[in-house]
Amino acid sequence: MSATLPIYLDDSATTPAAPEVANATLPFPRDQFGDPWATHPNGRVAVGAAIAMRDEGAAQRGLQAAESAAWSRVP
Repeated sequence: MSATLPIYLDDSATTPAAPEVANATLPFPRDQFGDPWATHPNGRVAVGAAIAMRDEGAAQRGLQAAESAAWSRVP
């Protein structure tokens, strides 16, 4: 029997990130920061990026984005 590890997605926690994940997210704390709940341009960029990353992660696992994970702050 193989053990299944949980997928832990919590934007308030600190967990190791795979190098490709860290590289994909680098522009956001450095250059493209914004509150995804805000309606100003930086917020729209942030929420668009979060949704795109969620959808890509779901697609890689053969899931629909809505069933892939519970996101605490992404609309």
